[in-house]
Amino acid sequence: MKRLLTGWIVTLLLVVSTMPVAAASLTKDYVLLYRQSEAVVSVDARHGLSQRKLEQLTPKIALVRLTPGEKHKLEKDQEVVAVVENILATIDAQVIPWNITMVQAPTAWVSGTADTVKVAVIDTGIYLTHPDLAANIKGQYNAINPRKTANDDNGHGTHVAGIIAALNNTLGVVGVAPDADLYAIKVLDSRGSGTLANLIKGINYAISIDVDVINMSLGFGSATEDQLIPLHEVIIDAVEANITVVAAAGNDPAIQTSLPARYPEVLSVAAIAQNRTLASFNSVGKIDFTAPGVSIYSTYKKSYATLSGTSMASPHVAGAVALILARPTSDLDADGTITPLEVEAVLQAISVDLASSGFDSVSGWGLIDLSRLP
Repeated sequence: MKRLLTGWIVTLLLVVSTMPVAAASLTKDYVLLYRQSEAVVSVDARHGLSQRKLEQLTPKIALVRLTPGEKHKLEKDQEVVAVVENILATIDAQVIPWNITMVQAPTAWVSGTADTVKVAVIDTGIYLTHPDLAANIKGQYNAINPRKTANDDNGHGTHVAGIIAALNNTLGVVGVAPDADLYAIKVLDSRGSGTLANLIKGINYAISIDVDVINMSLGFGSATEDQLIPLHEVIIDAVEANITVVAAAGNDPAIQTSLPARYPEVLSVAAIAQNRTLASFNSVGKIDFTAPGVSIYSTYKKSYATLSGTSMASPHVAGAVALILARPTSDLDADGTITPLEVEAVLQAISVDLASSGFDSVSGWGLIDLSRLP
């Protein structure tokens, strides 16, 4: 839904670790970023990658299995931007019970509940038959094994999806944007663990189906920009495709905002408690907005559960983005297209200060308040 809609439009924070490698083997899996897609054939031929390539993830990014020597040679190739290890990510969510009304979502439903706005939940999948979600699930993709469904065997992704778009019915809970179209993109397994390569595949799939919003309630802990260069590349591709990308800031105050939330193209979200105090577990550094993230009750596998974390804060903003995209007034320059920059400007305008006046590094622009939407 990149064009303007008119009328009624009705964390899992990941902790980085390296992939296990058998003691007898010197090879590891790496994500390779070519300088240009046109260079793929020549680079592959030059380094004999035909037997080393596991998968072409995007036209410019591939998953390869290399020895240290092969990696070293590739890194010296002028047609190669980066060769980074296919690192793992794992869940870091806390269990604790409250409600999502603090963001004033019901006041926005009078003008539309985001029907036909496409939101990709890149996570552990979504429990596809959950009665509070099933009618809103319009598509799915399993990046771990494309031959399988994106059904959630962990629960985290289902919890996130419910915060975004649980149905406004007689069951359980209601989401921020209760009629948004959900797309389950599974990049994390039953333990909440997933690789860099699978996350790239998931984002690339979201681009290919022309979603409007991506939510990533995940992160790579203390991983550096250099370790994740290919991830930044595909996120830039998503934003250039007019997709608003939202991510959890992180659940460790000892480290700065985790990636991907730390990227300038991504809206980073910190968590707040019911008393409007910042959660003690928030990572710090690059924070754009704040949303409820302590004791959040939402959908979970076949039922419901209460979880806490910036993983829970991020989908509040993703749901708010869906509502913003459903409103003609969000097209600030009246050119018929609502861009991620326009979405961010609207979010800034409706946010309420929590710390110092205006923008600050601990709560960003503040708590989103959908009652302030024009």
